[in-house]
Amino acid sequence: MIINIYTGETVDICYKVLGKSDVKKYNLYKKNGWFEWTKEFAKKENKLFGMFVKGKDVIQGVIAIQEHKNNQLIHIELMEAAPQNKFSNPNQTYAGIGKNLLCFAVELSFQLNYEGYIGLFAKRNQNEDYYRKLGAIQSRFNFTPYYFFPTNKSAELHNRYLPGGVQWCQS
Repeated sequence: MIINIYTGETVDICYKVLGKSDVKKYNLYKKNGWFEWTKEFAKKENKLFGMFVKGKDVIQGVIAIQEHKNNQLIHIELMEAAPQNKFSNPNQTYAGIGKNLLCFAVELSFQLNYEGYIGLFAKRNQNEDYYRKLGAIQSRFNFTPYYFFPTNKSAELHNRYLPGGVQWCQS
Protein backbone atom coordinates (compact mmCIF):
# COMPACT_ATOMS: atom_id res chain seq x y z
CA MET A 1 0.00 0.00 0.00
CA ILE A 2 1.02 3.59 -0.59
CA ILE A 3 0.14 6.78 1.26
CA ASN A 4 -1.98 9.62 -0.09
CA ILE A 5 0.08 12.74 0.73
CA TYR A 6 -3.02 14.94 1.07
CA THR A 7 -5.15 12.73 3.33
CA GLY A 8 -2.51 10.57 5.05
CA GLU A 9 -4.61 7.51 4.21
CA THR A 10 -3.13 4.28 2.94
CA VAL A 11 -4.25 3.24 -0.52
CA ASP A 12 -4.39 -0.28 -1.93
CA ILE A 13 -2.32 -0.96 -5.03
CA CYS A 14 -2.19 -3.55 -7.76
CA TYR A 15 0.18 -4.46 -10.57
CA LYS A 16 -0.12 -5.11 -14.31
CA VAL A 17 2.32 -6.60 -16.80
CA LEU A 18 3.21 -3.84 -19.26
CA GLY A 19 3.67 -4.28 -23.00
CA LYS A 20 5.16 -1.99 -25.63
CA SER A 21 1.77 -0.43 -26.39
CA ASP A 22 1.52 0.72 -22.76
CA VAL A 23 4.35 3.22 -23.31
CA LYS A 24 1.98 5.21 -25.50
CA LYS A 25 -1.15 4.45 -23.45
CA TYR A 26 0.41 5.78 -20.22
CA ASN A 27 2.70 8.38 -21.88
CA LEU A 28 5.88 6.86 -20.47
CA TYR A 29 8.12 9.30 -22.32
CA LYS A 30 10.98 11.48 -21.18
CA LYS A 31 9.14 14.62 -22.35
CA ASN A 32 6.42 13.75 -19.80
CA GLY A 33 8.84 13.48 -16.89
CA TRP A 34 9.60 9.75 -17.11
CA PHE A 35 12.78 7.89 -17.94
CA GLU A 36 12.88 6.70 -21.54
CA TRP A 37 10.94 3.45 -21.01
CA THR A 38 10.92 2.54 -24.71
CA LYS A 39 14.60 1.57 -24.29
CA GLU A 40 13.71 -0.90 -21.55
CA PHE A 41 11.33 -2.78 -23.84
CA ALA A 42 14.17 -3.18 -26.35
CA LYS A 43 16.06 -5.38 -23.88
CA LYS A 44 14.70 -8.91 -24.38
CA GLU A 45 15.51 -10.00 -20.82
CA ASN A 46 13.44 -7.18 -19.24
CA LYS A 47 9.95 -7.72 -17.90
CA LEU A 48 8.06 -4.54 -17.10
CA PHE A 49 5.29 -4.02 -14.57
CA GLY A 50 3.17 -1.03 -13.66
CA MET A 51 1.82 -0.11 -10.23
CA PHE A 52 -1.71 1.27 -10.01
CA VAL A 53 -4.13 2.39 -7.32
CA LYS A 54 -6.76 -0.35 -7.16
CA GLY A 55 -9.71 0.46 -9.37
CA LYS A 56 -7.95 3.26 -11.29
CA ASP A 57 -6.08 3.15 -14.57
CA VAL A 58 -3.48 5.79 -13.67
CA ILE A 59 0.04 4.43 -13.43
CA GLN A 60 1.86 5.28 -10.19
CA GLY A 61 5.21 3.59 -10.81
CA VAL A 62 7.05 1.28 -13.19
CA ILE A 63 9.67 -1.41 -12.65
CA ALA A 64 11.81 -3.34 -15.15
CA ILE A 65 13.22 -6.59 -13.79
CA GLN A 66 15.37 -9.43 -15.04
CA GLU A 67 15.48 -12.95 -13.72
CA HIS A 68 19.09 -14.00 -13.13
CA LYS A 69 18.77 -17.77 -12.81
CA ASN A 70 22.51 -18.40 -12.42
CA ASN A 71 22.74 -16.01 -9.47
CA GLN A 72 19.27 -16.89 -8.19
CA LEU A 73 18.10 -13.34 -7.84
CA ILE A 74 15.78 -10.80 -9.36
CA HIS A 75 17.77 -7.90 -10.79
CA ILE A 76 16.02 -4.53 -10.91
CA GLU A 77 17.11 -2.93 -14.14
CA LEU A 78 15.14 0.26 -13.56
CA MET A 79 12.30 1.50 -11.38
CA GLU A 80 10.63 4.84 -11.21
CA ALA A 81 7.80 6.62 -9.48
CA ALA A 82 5.39 8.42 -11.80
CA PRO A 83 6.15 12.14 -12.23
CA GLN A 84 3.21 13.04 -9.95
CA ASN A 85 4.75 10.88 -7.17
CA LYS A 86 8.36 11.98 -7.30
CA PHE A 87 9.73 13.37 -4.07
CA SER A 88 10.97 16.42 -5.99
CA ASN A 89 7.42 17.26 -7.11
CA PRO A 90 5.93 19.90 -4.75
CA ASN A 91 2.47 18.51 -5.59
CA GLN A 92 3.40 14.87 -4.97
CA THR A 93 0.29 12.66 -4.79
CA TYR A 94 1.49 9.39 -3.22
CA ALA A 95 4.45 8.33 -1.08
CA GLY A 96 5.99 4.88 -0.74
CA ILE A 97 6.18 4.04 -4.43
CA GLY A 98 9.85 2.99 -4.43
CA LYS A 99 9.55 0.72 -1.40
CA ASN A 100 6.53 -1.00 -2.90
CA LEU A 101 8.29 -1.51 -6.23
CA LEU A 102 11.23 -3.06 -4.33
CA CYS A 103 8.82 -5.33 -2.46
CA PHE A 104 7.22 -6.38 -5.74
CA ALA A 105 10.64 -7.66 -6.86
CA VAL A 106 11.14 -9.32 -3.47
CA GLU A 107 7.90 -11.23 -3.80
CA LEU A 108 8.82 -12.45 -7.28
CA SER A 109 12.15 -13.61 -5.90
CA PHE A 110 10.44 -15.60 -3.14
CA GLN A 111 7.97 -17.08 -5.66
CA LEU A 112 10.88 -18.27 -7.82
CA ASN A 113 12.59 -19.84 -4.77
CA TYR A 114 15.43 -17.28 -4.85
CA GLU A 115 14.93 -16.68 -1.13
CA GLY A 116 14.02 -13.03 -1.61
CA TYR A 117 17.33 -12.04 -3.16
CA ILE A 118 17.07 -8.92 -5.29
CA GLY A 119 19.80 -6.64 -6.60
CA LEU A 120 20.30 -3.36 -8.41
CA PHE A 121 22.86 -0.76 -9.40
CA ALA A 122 22.30 2.45 -7.45
CA LYS A 123 22.77 5.93 -8.79
CA ARG A 124 25.88 7.27 -7.09
CA ASN A 125 25.28 9.62 -4.20
CA GLN A 126 21.54 9.68 -4.82
CA ASN A 127 20.09 6.35 -3.80
CA GLU A 128 23.00 4.59 -2.13
CA ASP A 129 22.13 5.75 1.40
CA TYR A 130 18.46 5.03 0.80
CA TYR A 131 19.14 1.39 -0.11
CA ARG A 132 21.57 0.92 2.78
CA LYS A 133 18.93 2.23 5.23
CA LEU A 134 16.52 -0.37 3.86
CA GLY A 135 19.07 -3.13 4.55
CA ALA A 136 20.90 -3.53 1.25
CA ILE A 137 24.47 -4.79 1.22
CA GLN A 138 26.92 -3.23 -1.20
CA SER A 139 29.21 -5.31 -3.35
CA ARG A 140 31.62 -4.19 -6.05
CA PHE A 141 30.97 -5.15 -9.63
CA ASN A 142 33.06 -3.49 -12.34
CA PHE A 143 33.71 -0.55 -10.00
CA THR A 144 30.01 0.27 -9.91
CA PRO A 145 28.21 -0.09 -6.58
CA TYR A 146 25.80 -3.01 -6.74
CA TYR A 147 23.34 -3.47 -3.92
CA PHE A 148 21.59 -6.67 -3.01
CA PHE A 149 19.02 -7.52 -0.38
CA PRO A 150 19.58 -10.82 1.43
CA THR A 151 16.71 -13.00 2.61
CA ASN A 152 16.26 -11.52 6.08
CA LYS A 153 16.18 -7.90 4.87
CA SER A 154 13.89 -8.79 1.95
CA ALA A 155 11.48 -10.53 4.31
CA GLU A 156 11.46 -7.50 6.65
CA LEU A 157 10.73 -5.13 3.76
CA HIS A 158 8.01 -7.36 2.37
CA ASN A 159 6.29 -7.84 5.72
CA ARG A 160 6.35 -4.11 6.41
CA TYR A 161 5.38 -2.62 3.05
CA LEU A 162 3.58 -5.41 1.18
CA PRO A 163 2.16 -7.67 3.90
CA GLY A 164 -0.76 -8.93 1.83
CA GLY A 165 1.47 -9.82 -1.10
CA VAL A 166 1.23 -8.64 -4.67
CA GLN A 167 -2.27 -7.94 -5.90
CA TRP A 168 -2.86 -8.11 -9.65
CA CYS A 169 -5.13 -5.52 -11.23
CA GLN A 170 -8.40 -6.71 -12.68
CA SER A 171 -8.32 -5.89 -16.39
